[in-house]
Amino acid sequence: MDFRATAKRILSTSIPGDLFGTDVETEFKRLSLIVHPDRHKGEDQRLAHDAMAKLLELRRIAEGKIPAWKPITITIGKKTYVAETPIVSGDVADIYRSGTVILKVVQNAADNDLLVNESEVLRAFGKMDEVLSKYLPRFRDSFALRGKVNRRVNVLDFADGFITLADVKKAYPSGLDFRDVVWMFNRMLEGLSFIHEQKVVHGGLVPTNVMIHPINHGGKLIDWCYAVRSGHLRTRIEPFKDMYPPEVVKKERATPGLDIFMAAKCALWLVDGKQPSSVIRFWESCLLTNPARRPQDAGDLREEFDRLLLKVVGKPSYRKLEI
Repeated sequence: MDFRATAKRILSTSIPGDLFGTDVETEFKRLSLIVHPDRHKGEDQRLAHDAMAKLLELRRIAEGKIPAWKPITITIGKKTYVAETPIVSGDVADIYRSGTVILKVVQNAADNDLLVNESEVLRAFGKMDEVLSKYLPRFRDSFALRGKVNRRVNVLDFADGFITLADVKKAYPSGLDFRDVVWMFNRMLEGLSFIHEQKVVHGGLVPTNVMIHPINHGGKLIDWCYAVRSGHLRTRIEPFKDMYPPEVVKKERATPGLDIFMAAKCALWLVDGKQPSSVIRFWESCLLTNPARRPQDAGDLREEFDRLLLKVVGKPSYRKLEI
């Protein structure tokens, strides 16, 4: 079947049954072979990315993992947003696609302050070095959705082509080759280096809050609801409570070492266990229970890690991640 016609058919479909019929998995595999972005270049590749994202979404609806959705229009002053597609339901907010942006809608009004915190942190970052946009979501807007209960909404740029570490783990349940985890860990350290220079601790570096790009190896740190400039973390993400260092439970002051601890936890969570012992020891050195003994400078740590890798695997080479 013609690629463009197939892509347009997928993008125009709202009911999974209209596309898949009764055999979801077989039809999904057939269509994904036609529209997979790796099979196309130039303008066709952008169309392929959009079609593949829609194809994955329709499969998730068909499997009952996300509900079918009717678009909702939200008008705030002179701005209009259309919540076209639900992406995910997170620990605090539901995320919807709206053109080139996402709408992050708090689930419980009692957590409005968490989204306010995120908007304040990202607004402050927006006034700083442009390089931060490589590692952070670009903030666009924040407003209260009026109703019986006012709920906070943050508007952020949609990170096209990015997936979370949790998505990676689903694709590789037995774990990844350590050489793939290495570049993901490095992206985390690079982002942390910039934010720590601004005296901010992310405070929620768990697999659902780290995004990577399988092709260009980009990385973004998302969900800034838990970020702090001083003092201790107010709360933690319960499904990943085992990824937090001991000082969080003790309500001790959050330091850059907290984020480094969680980045190393993410790396160890992803890897397949076949990595060299020197690499394991390096990550474990980031997990010391006493934060005063733990690495605190992400930039220096990245340089140290690069020196180790040069000895272990030699000069780095590009490895495409198949998702």
